Amino acid sequence: VPTSHGRAIITVRDDIVEENDGSWLVSAEAGRVTVSRTDVAGIPLSIQELTQCILGEPSYADLVRSGMVAYDPNLALLFPSRPPFPSRPRP
Repeated sequence: VPTSHGRAIITVRDDIVEENDGSWLVSAEAGRVTVSRTDVAGIPLSIQELTQCILGEPSYADLVRSGMVAYDPNLALLFPSRPPFPSRPRP
């Protein structure tokens, strides 16, 4: 996510791709994102919620407001409210 910065630990649930399950340390700085496995439990996110956070629609803030995910200040830094990719107008 180009505008992100900070680091957080997330625990992902994925019912389809088993390799995605588990805890991950996500770090972002200066447009570079790194992800590595960790044994430390983090904020729980389904793979669908994580995908929405990354794509920004709905945003992480929207997911928190709706009660779908827990608020974490570190995740708020990683997933800013503004979508990371500009939207194109539909014809």
